[in-house]
Amino acid sequence: MKGRIVKRSKENYTIILSLPRDASTGKYKQKWISAHGKRPVVERQLTDLMHRYNTTGFLDDDNVKTAEFLERWLTVYKPHVSTQSYDRSASIVHRHLIPDLGEVPLAKILPEHLQRHYAKCAAAGLKPGTVKKHHAVIHSALAAAVKWGLVYRNVADIVDSPRYKRVEMQFWEADQMNEFLDKNIDSEYYPLFYTALTTGMRRSELLGLRWQDIDLLMCQLAVRRTLKHLQGGAYVFEDVKTEKSRRTIALSPNSTAILSKLFDSRSGKLATPEAQVFCGPAGQPMRPNTVSRAWQLGCKKAGVKVIRLHDARHTHATLLLKQGVHPKVVQERLGHASIAITLDLYSHVVQGLQESAAAKFDELITNKTAKVL
Repeated sequence: MKGRIVKRSKENYTIILSLPRDASTGKYKQKWISAHGKRPVVERQLTDLMHRYNTTGFLDDDNVKTAEFLERWLTVYKPHVSTQSYDRSASIVHRHLIPDLGEVPLAKILPEHLQRHYAKCAAAGLKPGTVKKHHAVIHSALAAAVKWGLVYRNVADIVDSPRYKRVEMQFWEADQMNEFLDKNIDSEYYPLFYTALTTGMRRSELLGLRWQDIDLLMCQLAVRRTLKHLQGGAYVFEDVKTEKSRRTIALSPNSTAILSKLFDSRSGKLATPEAQVFCGPAGQPMRPNTVSRAWQLGCKKAGVKVIRLHDARHTHATLLLKQGVHPKVVQERLGHASIAITLDLYSHVVQGLQESAAAKFDELITNKTAKVL
């Protein structure tokens, strides 16, 4: 955007801003703003206006509707997050926030507006976790509005965040896991299910795995990317989100043998280093929801407790901890950001390990007091 200053009289000026072409009419627009004061003061005002427009896309804060702001925020937000995160946020904005809050001027949005929105969502049957995501999107957007100088405070800071009750963790004991694997050994998804249970990888990580990520000789694999299935139906491969998620996982001999057998059964383009390990008959990406449904059917076929595919990850961690594997090793295999997350998630196992550790320490004490007791 370009701007210039026209002097009208002593210490009276007009700032003329040349705006981009109007999308509907195809004509260029201008914004005329009266300014008063000495020339250097008006020049600074022009610089501030141009910076604000280039940063936020707005000039008149009082007339900015929340809908207009949210659309602008999405364009700035998009390059900084994964495609799937953007799609999720854009869906919340377009399907819920704009219809409900869009006509409210951004500068006049109040905590009660947000509180009513959360109550409306809950009354419509949205799950608490979903409503909490609405709050996260609103909070992030308003934080940008504060940074851009469009509002002076983030009203989401003083609104009660929707309460979210964590879904109770589900996992299998070793006998249930073995029963599931025995009953599904002929399934086309068996190598994927086996790898999920023995590595603790996320579904998106499993579906993004390539043969070049697996070292069958050294019995290990590298988690480097994920597969995302977008709302429009497209598939996107992306790098893992964090450095902790980018990790190397040691494979058991059985896991290595199963993956080696899978590789030997492939030919042509399906067996190249760039090919996906778990894919469709023609090498196409597997639809994540289809894999999850196959897992659910496998649970019913085996007659074991029906758990989510993601709970294979919890099963892997729980069984390792019960075997006495150090939590730090479990953290590294799962790709958690810190060991504190691992200990918090699997506190139900750690408590049992504490009792076992206390009992074992008694075995080391051989003094007279111990003998008397």
